[in-house]
Amino acid sequence: MRALSCAQDIRRSSNPGRPHRRRRAILYDGSYASDYAVHDGENHAAAMAELREVLKHMIATLGPRRGKLLDFGCGIGQFAEMAQSAGFDVAGIEIDAHGAMAAKVRTGATVWEKDLDVDPLPIENYDAVTMLDLIEHVQDPVALLRRAHDRLSNGGKIIVFMPNHDSLIAKVARALESATGGRAHRPVDHIFDCVHVTFFTVDSLALALQCAGFAVEATHFVDRDGAGKPAGSPR
Repeated sequence: MRALSCAQDIRRSSNPGRPHRRRRAILYDGSYASDYAVHDGENHAAAMAELREVLKHMIATLGPRRGKLLDFGCGIGQFAEMAQSAGFDVAGIEIDAHGAMAAKVRTGATVWEKDLDVDPLPIENYDAVTMLDLIEHVQDPVALLRRAHDRLSNGGKIIVFMPNHDSLIAKVARALESATGGRAHRPVDHIFDCVHVTFFTVDSLALALQCAGFAVEATHFVDRDGAGKPAGSPR
């Protein structure tokens, strides 16, 4: 009954135009990671500062413990490389072949090319799992969080970072669109990205984590155009 309530509540936040798996295959056809690689220098300082902020909160949540870390949706491996430099034994999962290869080259770590909606997870257990700008893209976020829970060692934690679609800037964008009769729609179009499946808020992400067996230990906000949130949760 609790799981049904959870699914219903999170479904209310879903994108009515959620991308079908076939369309997602086109969206992540190689240009996805190639664009990241080509534009690695654009806004690079700001993007890296954001990832360092996430890493700082993750280390504060985990304490002195390092150990094995699995980065879901690792892209071209920037965060995995940072975590590796901080002492973590990293591995990654990435849907895009070009991204997975770039992450392998960048870190020298094991990176699996997998679609997290359908492919099985590695059988190893990990001390920490990270999902950075990922959870809003998957078809069934609660199911993925449950699978991640099963891959954590005793005392392991998950760090989730996502756009907060109930942030002040999101509210202002919606108000602006409404006040102009839809003419000023671009801020809303940017925040409510068409490739996002679920438009999470702080509360709906906390609900998803709880439904997957986690207890939210900490919530932090990182400055960005959509207001991100890493959440550290004990197993």
